[in-house]
Amino acid sequence: MSAAEGSRARPGRVVGTAGHIDHGKTELVAALTGVGTDRLPEERERGISIDLGFAPLDLGSGAPPASVVDVPGHEGFVKNMVAGATGVDAVLFVVAADEGMMPQSREHLLVIEALGVSRGVVAVTKADLVEPEWIELVVEEVGEAIGASPLAGAPIVVTSTRTGRGIEALRGALAAILAEVPERPGEGVPFRLPVDRAFAVAGAGTVVTGTTWTGAAAEGSTVRVFPADRRRSGRPLEARIRSIEVHGRRVETVGPGTRTALALTGVDTGRVGRGAMISGPATPWRAVRRLDARVWLSRSAPRPVEPGDRVRVHHGTREVMARVHPYDRRPLAPGSATMARLALERALVPAVGDRLVVRAYSPVETIGGGEVLALDPPRVRGEEREARGRHLAALAAAAPAERLPLALATAGATGIEEAALPVEVGIGGAALAAAGKDAGEDVEVHGGRWFAADARRRAMERLEQVLADHHRAEPLQPALPLEAARQALRPAHPALVEAAIDALLEVGRATRRGAALALADHSVELDPAARAHVERIVARYVEAGLEPPDTDALAADLEIDPRRLRELLAHLEREGAVVKWASDWYVDPAAVERAERAVVDRLADGAAEVGAFKEMFGVSRKYLIPLLEYLDRTGVTRREGDRRVLAGRP
Repeated sequence: MSAAEGSRARPGRVVGTAGHIDHGKTELVAALTGVGTDRLPEERERGISIDLGFAPLDLGSGAPPASVVDVPGHEGFVKNMVAGATGVDAVLFVVAADEGMMPQSREHLLVIEALGVSRGVVAVTKADLVEPEWIELVVEEVGEAIGASPLAGAPIVVTSTRTGRGIEALRGALAAILAEVPERPGEGVPFRLPVDRAFAVAGAGTVVTGTTWTGAAAEGSTVRVFPADRRRSGRPLEARIRSIEVHGRRVETVGPGTRTALALTGVDTGRVGRGAMISGPATPWRAVRRLDARVWLSRSAPRPVEPGDRVRVHHGTREVMARVHPYDRRPLAPGSATMARLALERALVPAVGDRLVVRAYSPVETIGGGEVLALDPPRVRGEEREARGRHLAALAAAAPAERLPLALATAGATGIEEAALPVEVGIGGAALAAAGKDAGEDVEVHGGRWFAADARRRAMERLEQVLADHHRAEPLQPALPLEAARQALRPAHPALVEAAIDALLEVGRATRRGAALALADHSVELDPAARAHVERIVARYVEAGLEPPDTDALAADLEIDPRRLRELLAHLEREGAVVKWASDWYVDPAAVERAERAVVDRLADGAAEVGAFKEMFGVSRKYLIPLLEYLDRTGVTRREGDRRVLAGRP
């Protein structure tokens, strides 16, 4: 790659050519840029463009940097045309004056519509070959053809590369059109570049080129590579950017809307050919095999698309086969649209809002397009299919900013990570901030994730119900452990759960009791039967002193269900009426307190062995060892070999 140094490439604009074979697209690009874009020997020999060509376009001082992607017009290379047209900001639609509109002219118009390109300029070329009256007829024909397309009303400039006629007027028209193009999102949107070419350069390694769709990349940074041969979703490859060029000029960083060449280390050229996708590190881009999309057919499509039909889907520079599954299960007729699940045979790396070009499986021709509405959507059946279709229709009809609350409502209690919103919703950066502001109180952010406000309210209601159910099932427990409360709200995201807990506490509908949570009005109250049991239990432990009964034996003796007895003992422990000195073994606290004082007095004169304590208390080791271990745990004593000393003694 070139050694000429720069610093930062300004965000640019990209113009793509379109039009029938041999209508003068490449010659026109050369007249505008001074660059011949036919790079393959076969192209120069045959005089036609086979693959993509690229050139910088100077639109004068003050204009943003611009590039031209010259695409082939031959019907056999339409997929190359689609790869080049993807990501363009405006189109230079070329029609030769000596032929007028031709089949590939119309197919290219359809591709432009599918890609959502609505700005452009029409160039009527080869004006030197025909009479003025004929030119007028061609201009009229072109105007009618584009009238039903996104280019309706586009300026039409008559040109001749041989005489120079109209070249400067065309340059001015392009400058005016590109001045209207909003700058692509950079900050706040992760880097993504579809690869249209890859080759090896001695000393530079693997070089890939493409139009930077979003975000920015810097020399020396790590990128993720979703390979061109990828059939499945999964982990991408990692590579490092050795250097960056923009039209032969070396730069340190590159932003959106720029024709970019990246020299990569750590990846073979064979893995990153046309169809690969380059993204920034640790970004939310992911390869998926299922999409929900609004799919439409042009009026000129030769036949309907039946449910389950196989079609060719073009996204970025990648072509994959897919099955179309309309949510309404009806055939998709020419001139109509539907909400459909696309089952892809190879993975794509899309974002919501990305455009798709749909071509027939056989014979291969462009028949329509689509817009991505959801990635990796859930499987649905029956009535859920109809509901899903209605939801997708609402998404398709909404402006990008209006999709935020709709998408968050669908995400529910899991929410969407902020960094993933440009991918999952299709907006980021300043547009995301504006959408969040417009949504107002309907949207909340917790722990770096965005939620519909209704998700928190539902989580609060669910948590209140969980606490109420727990209090009803366990009336002797003062509160539900926080971890149990969190588990009960799964699969809600932890950030939403914490927000719901905090909100319940703030409004006074719940109270925190240590590491547990309870409804604010909950209190432990014993019924008459429980109070009678408690009196008998406490009396038995007071009577037993340091020789308390085994819990199961006590249950049998008092004729109390063992589970019920353990609930009552746990309640008595919380109230301080008994002490747990071993697993499932309780004792009278007054007896323990007396024993503790006796042990402290005995050890004031020095260490003592177990035998001394056995003689002191007159109990067997069955009861003595749990007592001594309890005193060790509570910090009264410390064991040193076979002896005990006071914990505070050296």
